[in-house]
Amino acid sequence: MTKRILMGFMAFSFVALAIGPAAAQEEEPAPIFTQGQLAQLLVKQLGLAPFLPPLPTDQECIAILLANGITPTAEGWSAGAEVNRGMLARCVVQALKQEDTVQDPSNPQSWIDALAELGISFDTVGQAVSQAQPKDQPLTREVYRTTSDPLLKRDISTSDTIVTLFFAQQVIAQMPAPTPQPRPDVTPN
Repeated sequence: MTKRILMGFMAFSFVALAIGPAAAQEEEPAPIFTQGQLAQLLVKQLGLAPFLPPLPTDQECIAILLANGITPTAEGWSAGAEVNRGMLARCVVQALKQEDTVQDPSNPQSWIDALAELGISFDTVGQAVSQAQPKDQPLTREVYRTTSDPLLKRDISTSDTIVTLFFAQQVIAQMPAPTPQPRPDVTPN
């Protein structure tokens, strides 16, 4: 009798454990397509990937897109936020450098209409992003050289890096020289 009660309790526990996490997951569904994923896709399509380190993060992709004037909203990017049609249209129109065709930049529907006027229909994210052409002269803050040799992985110097190094050298030159510590007397054993 107690064996049956114990078995019933164990079966009930297993069912409760199996249903519990599933119910918790249903409360907050994951976004279908995030702004971070859109940034990754745009960087590849626009030919900006060579200017980033291998396997760039969402934030690195967002930074290079911001430098090139591409944002899904007027407020900027939020890597975990879900992308809607207005945000997607805004990014594609900005990637095509056709912002002047937008009637009201604060209205997401205006961006969708501008894309329709350009003859671009988009039912999927991939279809919309594929319309963007690689940039002729991309703007970047940092340039990276990729190599498989770990001893050769270095940043290629840019003007920002050179200026930073110059100021760092000036600060180091102004620091007082370290005073040598006197050596303790050593006595033979």
